[in-house]
Amino acid sequence: MKTPSLRTLLAVGAAGALVFSASAQVIELRATINGAQENPAVTTPAAGNAVMLYDVGTNTFDLIISITGLTNTVTASHIHEAAMGVNGAVVTNLGGEAVYFRSGNTLTATFRNITHSGDRLRLIQGGAYFNLHTAANPGGEVRGQLIARPVRLVANLDVAQEAAAFPALNFSTVNNFGGAVAIYDPTANTISVRHSLFNYSSTFTNSHIHAGAPGVSGAVNTSLGTSATAGAYNSTNGHISGSHETVAYGGNPIELLTGLNYLNYHSQAFAGGQLRGQLTVSGETLNTRLGNLSVRGFVGTGEQVLIGGISVQGTEPVRVLITAKGPALAAFGVTGAIPNPRLALFSGATQIAANDDVGALVVGSELARIPAVPTNPLESALVVVLPPGNYTAIVSSAAGTGVALLEAYDLRNVPTTVAIASLDPVSPAGGATRAVAAAARPAPELCVVTPLPTTVATR
Repeated sequence: MKTPSLRTLLAVGAAGALVFSASAQVIELRATINGAQENPAVTTPAAGNAVMLYDVGTNTFDLIISITGLTNTVTASHIHEAAMGVNGAVVTNLGGEAVYFRSGNTLTATFRNITHSGDRLRLIQGGAYFNLHTAANPGGEVRGQLIARPVRLVANLDVAQEAAAFPALNFSTVNNFGGAVAIYDPTANTISVRHSLFNYSSTFTNSHIHAGAPGVSGAVNTSLGTSATAGAYNSTNGHISGSHETVAYGGNPIELLTGLNYLNYHSQAFAGGQLRGQLTVSGETLNTRLGNLSVRGFVGTGEQVLIGGISVQGTEPVRVLITAKGPALAAFGVTGAIPNPRLALFSGATQIAANDDVGALVVGSELARIPAVPTNPLESALVVVLPPGNYTAIVSSAAGTGVALLEAYDLRNVPTTVAIASLDPVSPAGGATRAVAAAARPAPELCVVTPLPTTVATR
């Protein structure tokens, strides 16, 4: 394609863009409450659940309690600090019968903005429990260990963050960028990372998680990889993509969860780092995310291509599956399907990723675990982490002409058999009341979709 007509195509795609939206240091802990967890165990019909939304930065929490079958009067309730099965000291006092709402033998309560008086790290790593005391069982009638859910972290990767840390270096010729999403499991103290690096202009040499505030160069705490083409990385589709699963995290979890860690990608030209992104807890809202997109059109020769715009809004990156299908359409009664579609992704007028033939899916591989990935080896797919911005997907012909289907999926909304394939549990909305956010979380999650136009662009 010639550049002038390519720019025209990109403009058409942006005009009908599909919108992905992604926007807190709040993490969620849950407890199943019963008498069996007491030490010693208590025989009681009472049982229930607790949800805690804990702000690591402010060291405060909201707590929702619901218990049924409790015939005895509550004398006290607390957060204690100890491992499961071990009795520990009280660290936060919640109150007795008067702070609960009772309806028969059912008790409920919502505690808001409570300061946690124990150790932050022990709390998020499963070392605290809720305990409810009664006159019949003064040591505790029902108890529930508070277990943190995995936390979604995000990072927008750019050169400006490196330049802030190394102001004496000249980054004027470097224009790489990217995005990363990660899941941190506080209980296991492991982190899983998926990241995409676009326009990487020098030889990739290493990558790490570092400790450090924005603009500060800090020490390595977790190593990720040393090659862009081996191990957990590949660069076969025009960009560098990384896939690191359940890596032991070597830093301070409180620093990680309060925005004091960053991803860093090193090169031969810039040993201290060529691309960087501060890791932060996701603060996205829950009601403006893509579920799926599909648009069908004819793909001919040359610049007779199918195009569509993708706009990632908000402040956070989104992990996206983009596919171009042809042969598979015959099973749905489509005649004249293109035999071999090619897929390319652009940022502005620059191609940042491409795929021609997804090939045979390896059983057990990450691609094979994601629904909607083409199973015909001649069809095409890209799995990328896109930072906020506008992009254009173009389906062209690698062989033959015919009808093609362009699809895009926000992988936060795609159910998978392996959790890491979607890699995106939802975090409570940063602007919402924490207790309300937990109680109102939808399933399945809501989304707002603006479909791509069915467009065949010609010169």
